[in-house]
Amino acid sequence: MPTLPRPDVDLYYEISGEGPPLLLIPGMLSDSASWLPVIPLLSPHFTLIRVDNRATGRMQNCGPFTLTDCVKDIAALLDHLDLKDVHVAGHSMGGYLSLMLAEHAADRLASISLMTSAATNGPRNFLLFEQALSLRQNTNLPTGFWLRNMFPWFMSPSFFTDPSLLDGAITASQAYPFAQSVDAMQLQIKALTGFDAADHCNPLPCRAQAILGANDLLFPETDARKALAAIPDLTIKTIPDAAHSIHWEQPQKLAEALKTFALNAP
Repeated sequence: MPTLPRPDVDLYYEISGEGPPLLLIPGMLSDSASWLPVIPLLSPHFTLIRVDNRATGRMQNCGPFTLTDCVKDIAALLDHLDLKDVHVAGHSMGGYLSLMLAEHAADRLASISLMTSAATNGPRNFLLFEQALSLRQNTNLPTGFWLRNMFPWFMSPSFFTDPSLLDGAITASQAYPFAQSVDAMQLQIKALTGFDAADHCNPLPCRAQAILGANDLLFPETDARKALAAIPDLTIKTIPDAAHSIHWEQPQKLAEALKTFALNAP
């Protein structure tokens, strides 16, 4: 798979599908593989460009960084590929990066979709990830215990009615060959903690939408709508029966929302 050499890291990316370009930016603790449920739904309609953020996937061999470094990596990739009229979809922290990308690659963007994300983050969410790291670093706890405590924040209540679903998800996460290491997790949490995307809510250079999950605990709909009000002319859609991991719980509905917004421009 291709990489783009950067001054201090090699940016990993994948390209598949055909059609107008759709850049997919993963969220916290995730990498390019997190989009697997929606790839078959989107690849017939878009050329998909999936990236790993620093400290995730194939980019864990890095030093301390900021979210601005991640955005500059992605902007450099768009320059390298010479892409125009790019649709961007960012999940959670990837939504922050999408808003920042509008400042670094304004002339290359056609639309932005923020997925279970908002224009701000609160102390509770920062604390959640810090506690997850502490649990993971505690060698007295069972392997995967920290993941078991994170999943209730990511998935809807219905996910937990069948215990095998949670067990299977934890097993798959641990077996993933590019699973984020403890050290890389710590680097990414440090880069995110205290960040506020409200500083990046200037009028955007392109159309924009936010896709919220009705069951999202990290960005509850009422709070998210209030924070997103700072973005002018933003379209907001809420998907029922979806929590923070909206692309895993409702891939069909999410893919349809992305297609409808990107391909049916007024």
